[in-house]
Amino acid sequence: MIQNQISKQIKLWLVGVDGSAVGDRRHQNPNWDCLPLEVGESSTATGIGNPVRSRILGDSKQQFLIGGLMNVPDHLRKVDEQAFTPLLISIGPIHHSNVKLQNMKKCKAQFSKCFIQRANTTSELLEGIIRVKEEEIRSYYAETIVSSISSNDFVTMIVEDGMFILEYFLRQSNPHLEENDANAMIAQWMRPILKFDLVLLENQLPFFVLETLFKQANFPAELGLKPLSLRELAFKFFECYNFQMMDLEEFNADIEHFTDLVRLFYLKASERLPDRKVGGVKLSYSATQLHEAGVKLKGVKFIETIGYFADSRFGRDGRNVRHVGLRRWFLDLRFLPRGVVYWLRRDVMRKIRPPRCFLEIRFNNGVLEIPCITLNDERIRLIRNIIALEQSLYAGHAYVTDFFVILDFLIDNSKDVDLLCDKGILVNYLGDSNAMALAINSLNTKILWDFMNPKYSEICEGLNAFYKKHWHRWRATLWRQYFSTPWRAASTSAAIILLVLTAIQTICALKSTNW
Repeated sequence: MIQNQISKQIKLWLVGVDGSAVGDRRHQNPNWDCLPLEVGESSTATGIGNPVRSRILGDSKQQFLIGGLMNVPDHLRKVDEQAFTPLLISIGPIHHSNVKLQNMKKCKAQFSKCFIQRANTTSELLEGIIRVKEEEIRSYYAETIVSSISSNDFVTMIVEDGMFILEYFLRQSNPHLEENDANAMIAQWMRPILKFDLVLLENQLPFFVLETLFKQANFPAELGLKPLSLRELAFKFFECYNFQMMDLEEFNADIEHFTDLVRLFYLKASERLPDRKVGGVKLSYSATQLHEAGVKLKGVKFIETIGYFADSRFGRDGRNVRHVGLRRWFLDLRFLPRGVVYWLRRDVMRKIRPPRCFLEIRFNNGVLEIPCITLNDERIRLIRNIIALEQSLYAGHAYVTDFFVILDFLIDNSKDVDLLCDKGILVNYLGDSNAMALAINSLNTKILWDFMNPKYSEICEGLNAFYKKHWHRWRATLWRQYFSTPWRAASTSAAIILLVLTAIQTICALKSTNW
């Protein structure tokens, strides 16, 4: 939790990135526009958890939340408006009036009715509880959006959307509830779209609202529902985004909403992240330039996967044994009890080193290690929402933004993308390499960026210094010209051997003549 909040005037730099001119070396000659902004800074911030709501209603609210916590800043929305707009369902007030999303109103009403019956409660009771928190909930959204919504309509909307989410989570967690007729309204093809809509920044309810509604539920024992907490339900529902396989038992971070939860999946909950510092060294050279200067690029798989045939179908997690499915072919059988991965192959258990943090970049002895990342259209949209969240809420702790700023530094054009793909750093599902370069460069368009992870600054400083040393470039050029392929290495070695033998023969001939 953030303590000792200090509000101070700082200068945030508006990074002007023109995605249409990807080939320009914009980082060497940046065009900075200075924008003063009031932000909060903490000497104890880790980026994991943030009691935002405690300061939302404070006297300095406007310093932190001009425009609302759930709203994407206009300058970021204009870069890619579709990335922030739900396709199927609206949650909360921001997209509530979107006519394209009205088809789900009947489904939300039916799901809400089912939740009331299942939870043995009433809509009047839930609305009364939420009405007490109405002012706090409204403060999460821009005043221009919620000011036109009456108190009754606002409370009814929040309660209905919250009950829909909880009912849908319960059905996904308890398969036997899927037989309910209302579930037929959500076809299989709609579910991935619905799940993604629920992580968009402008499609959120505050997490404490969902917790408040969930605590009022009195589920009958005969329903056979698992005694899950809301955090466990959310973890299970969004497990596809938990690619670092974080353990819920070790996850004690505050969750503001589902976009915030997905952001936390990118961080390492068990480790303290370094405090970001004002300023930062900017990388002046692209991946191709660094590679030509002798830097070795290496992609790191932060979670190891293997494939094998398995006779046993149970994996051991601590003292417990979990059933892992009926398929005989397992590609990614992994468990993370207390930070350790166990693989089960037939009846043999072997231990693998636990994965490191996704954001961990290393540069040692001329080797630049970057975690491998797969990018497709959905991942790009998700990253845009996380960056928008960090710009709005985590100005001093924008660790995910920092990671993609580094990628932006490394990529100028399609050649850089091809190189990073060849080295196992990028997996491109966007199509051609130029599309990937445009997408990554546009992620940092118009971001407010003046803080940086100090470890990244050290890496950028080290890479800049490495490139400037002529010996590294000469050695890299020599290797590339004469030893880059086995055939070149063989021919070069043969030439050197022939040259040495010729020199020896000449020396021997001269000695025999003199003798």
